[in-house]
Amino acid sequence: MSRNTGLKGRLNRSLESSSIRSIAFEDAAFRKGGLNGKALLIAVVMDGFHISDLSFSYITVDGLDVTDRMVELGLKMSGDFDVILLHGAPYGGFNIVDVEELYSKLYSPVISVISSKPDEDAVHEALTKHFQDWVLRLSLLEKFKPILPIYLKGFTVYISCYGIDTDHAIDILRKLTVIGKLPEPLRVARLIARSLPMDLYEEIST
Repeated sequence: MSRNTGLKGRLNRSLESSSIRSIAFEDAAFRKGGLNGKALLIAVVMDGFHISDLSFSYITVDGLDVTDRMVELGLKMSGDFDVILLHGAPYGGFNIVDVEELYSKLYSPVISVISSKPDEDAVHEALTKHFQDWVLRLSLLEKFKPILPIYLKGFTVYISCYGIDTDHAIDILRKLTVIGKLPEPLRVARLIARSLPMDLYEEIST
């Protein structure tokens, strides 16, 4: 089951794909230590399959500021979304989203989609080895559980939900997915992130 925290809104009933307003977040490639350890965070707003807004911010590699940056971008881009789409829990290395805070600040349900099941033992080992605050980071990852496999356009993907029940989340993902394993807003955000040169950060900062 998902963590349905009682959000009442349009996603408690079936929607046509063209009427779903979503915001999707993706991070661009980064060099550890480059630009003071910063990574670019991309935010794409789509009405159905139409891109209506695009913005970006910086997050600290292996920091704990990704949730704040997502909230800032969401509020800047209207803050009125039917669903927030994430590509997993960590961004910029192990900068882990606080999905509960993201939901409460933007008041929109959150769906995370990844293509393979996380290796929890490997993640636990990496966090305990490299981070003094590993307990906090693990507690943030726990908020994404349960992580459930679903069948999406011929592929098995893994999802977690916050503020929306699993059935409605799956319905939304199937309506928004056209090509490949990711719903269109996430796919577009990923394409934009991958198209950006890694030295863009240095160019902007100078």
